[in-house]
Amino acid sequence: MRSKYLRGHGGNSGKVMLVLISILLGFIVSEIGYRLYLYSKDVNARYRVSVIAGRTIANIAQPTGMFLPNETYEWLQFDEKGTFVQETKFRYNNSGWRSEFDYHREKASGEFRIAIIGDSFVASHLSNVSWTDELAILLSNDPKLKSTGLGSISVYNFGLDGAGLDDYRQVYCLESKHYDPDLIVLNLITEALPRKRNDFFYKTCPEIERASLTPPAIADRLGAWVETLHGVEVFLMCTVPPPQFGNPSCSPSNAFLASRETATDKTKMDEAKSFVAKTYLKSKLLWSLHIYLFDLLPNIDAFSRTARVISDPNHTTAADLERAVAVIRYIATDSGKPTFVFRSPTHLDLTEDRGEICAQLVKGLHGIPNIRCVDLRNDVIGELPDKNPNLYYNQNMHYFNLPQDGHFSDQGSQSYAKATYHTIRSYLLSHQQTQ
Repeated sequence: MRSKYLRGHGGNSGKVMLVLISILLGFIVSEIGYRLYLYSKDVNARYRVSVIAGRTIANIAQPTGMFLPNETYEWLQFDEKGTFVQETKFRYNNSGWRSEFDYHREKASGEFRIAIIGDSFVASHLSNVSWTDELAILLSNDPKLKSTGLGSISVYNFGLDGAGLDDYRQVYCLESKHYDPDLIVLNLITEALPRKRNDFFYKTCPEIERASLTPPAIADRLGAWVETLHGVEVFLMCTVPPPQFGNPSCSPSNAFLASRETATDKTKMDEAKSFVAKTYLKSKLLWSLHIYLFDLLPNIDAFSRTARVISDPNHTTAADLERAVAVIRYIATDSGKPTFVFRSPTHLDLTEDRGEICAQLVKGLHGIPNIRCVDLRNDVIGELPDKNPNLYYNQNMHYFNLPQDGHFSDQGSQSYAKATYHTIRSYLLSHQQTQ
């Protein structure tokens, strides 16, 4: 009787094991099939790209990136079929930063200067409106601020595409602090927290400034480069040199550099896009630990983050916040100036409640004077509702360049300028009253 029971029990276990193995094999085959589909799709140049038209720097060895001073650029966006969908134009000023206003090291008498450091949401290349310029205009034309006796107000934009907190410190040390700001704003999006430079050994401004003067410059290791393919330059992001596709630390973005004439030549663009896919995606799709089938699930970003955590044991939310707090603390302490941290909403905030980031930063920065963290999500796109999320999404998606791109649209930039204006205005009015 006992042996009969064991045989039956063992038979059931074997059946369960067989089912589990079948499910696993089916999943593996599906994952391989989906990877092959992705590879075929991108090799055939069926993916979205942006093309930057204008004079750029081939070897980017400066903290301001690839753009030249006193130049106007066009940012052209194309959909998966190569159809032109959107264009923005912007100017880089005398100091090599995105602004219609020139920057000067020496201050005018009575001038109050605000330095804003951030990533592409500060650079605002995907908008015809620079929200930092809009902010400067709003503050300068405010009658109540004028009545307080406050002199001129200037806002300096130090936005760098793809910047993480390590880059914020670099930009502060090499650029922002030398303009002697009276107020520093660190504009932060939640997506910037995991951006980590693995070879960033330098923690203080003297170290960063010394490293920038000796080859290889720190900007070389942390910056981006371009590689020319079929007359089109492909924008590479690398953490260590050399800047080429064979370097595993380099990843091509979907941003290319080309003339407007080349950008609108579908044959040339398709050749470059196909080359990138063949060269880069082949090895990534073959060895990546990321489970691409999870991208088909509704909560795509959560699974994408999980995959990156698995591939990088040092990537955790706690570690990201600890690194962010260290950088913010250093900038505030080194400058001795009031420092604001603004959390900017992105298109992901249309579907996710991510307000806990600012709360955790505030907790980590507790006890450090002159630091204030402000979550501006609700000021721009309102609260995420418990009901009718689709209606909320549709009513607010115009603040971003959806579905083509997740950065601020012209309306989004104007709305964000107003949100930052109200916060800074309140501070300036209270600050003047205490003088």
